[in-house]
Amino acid sequence: MEPGTTLSYGALARKLGRPSSARAVGLANGANPIAIVVPCHRVIGADASLTGYAGGVDRKRWLLAHEGAAFEDLAVRRVSNAA
Repeated sequence: MEPGTTLSYGALARKLGRPSSARAVGLANGANPIAIVVPCHRVIGADASLTGYAGGVDRKRWLLAHEGAAFEDLAVRRVSNAA
């Protein structure tokens, strides 16, 4: 994957030929200590939202922003909606 490129667990499962295995892909991705093929911070929710990350969602947000990736920052949306 190129920097700034994201995909969902479901899309990754489909690329692997296992379209119904999004949850298993997510578990395997989260357990991967060395993210070489798919850097963990680039896997986002199907709705483009940030999902969990071992380094913390704040770090994931920073990494994606640093790479210029498109993602839905639900934390920002929640703050905006509350105002």
